[in-house]
Amino acid sequence: MDYKEIEQHFKNAETLDELLEEYKEVFDEIDFQKFKMAGKQLTNYGEAEECLQILTGMYMSIAPVAEIITGEKINRETAFEVNRKNELELENDDLPPKEQKKIVAQLIKSEASVFVARYRTVRNVFKGYLNSCEKGINSCQSIMKQQKKESYMTDTKQD
Repeated sequence: MDYKEIEQHFKNAETLDELLEEYKEVFDEIDFQKFKMAGKQLTNYGEAEECLQILTGMYMSIAPVAEIITGEKINRETAFEVNRKNELELENDDLPPKEQKKIVAQLIKSEASVFVARYRTVRNVFKGYLNSCEKGINSCQSIMKQQKKESYMTDTKQD
């Protein structure tokens, strides 16, 4: 999926959910590899190498999306804060000085946080799967290194 296709999913919460649905197969594959690793089913170099290739591909698939979502969340949150502050200032402009309301930045930040909550949740799903991929990749590399070492030790004992 290219940048423009990903960007189309940022219109609203429903389209964000569509993005999650489009990546469901990727998430399922990461979960499948996770269960294989947790069940100690990677018993040789070839299995670990295959898992490494799969997880690396999954990582490469979702990393750009996670970054785009992070940027989109920050941009929307900032835009909300600026717009909300401007709205409150305009309301105060129409009031006499003694009746003007104090603009509380923390309240605006809290409103902005609520406004981007779904973006934050979706971002966290992608980042969680990225972290799983990273751990899996590291584990596969360790298994492969250990298998190579054991193979070398076995080969040198036979000589």
